[in-house]
Amino acid sequence: EGHGRLSPNMAIRMAGLMEAYNPFFFEEPVPPDNVAEMARVSASINIPVATGERLYTRWMFRELLESQAADYIQPDLCHCGGFNEGRKIAAMAETYHVRVLPHNPNGPISTLVGVHFGACTANFEMLEYAHRDPDSVPLLLHMPEVKDGHIEIPTRPGWGVEVDEDVLAQLPMETE
Repeated sequence: EGHGRLSPNMAIRMAGLMEAYNPFFFEEPVPPDNVAEMARVSASINIPVATGERLYTRWMFRELLESQAADYIQPDLCHCGGFNEGRKIAAMAETYHVRVLPHNPNGPISTLVGVHFGACTANFEMLEYAHRDPDSVPLLLHMPEVKDGHIEIPTRPGWGVEVDEDVLAQLPMETE
């Protein structure tokens, strides 16, 4: 994970050092808004490049895809315009044979949005998942469990969960 902090030359050098470990991808090696340099890095290394968590519109993704700057895109479904806009971005990426790995550092509802997104997206690769202890905030009813690295697609209405109103009422609220 470069988190967009490396210069193109440093990213290329670092990728050369990482190659022996066969990483699945090199995430955001250079700043994502510098598409030309991202494309240069991508063309110069033997590790797939993933980026997109800080791209917010389909037009930003279009420039990235047209430049062949990434092997994987990572739209954040909470920031790129939502589920439907994410689907448009993924469909555009599919025309470039680019796979989708949604960025998901958020909570359980965001995770469920990503699960549903993956179920209906042909070029979906996998969903980023930040494990949280399910007992830490028992706010959601019917939350599916992660088993062997997989989350079952909920079949209940909506995203498949409900907010436990009793638990919500007991949580402290702060207002300013």
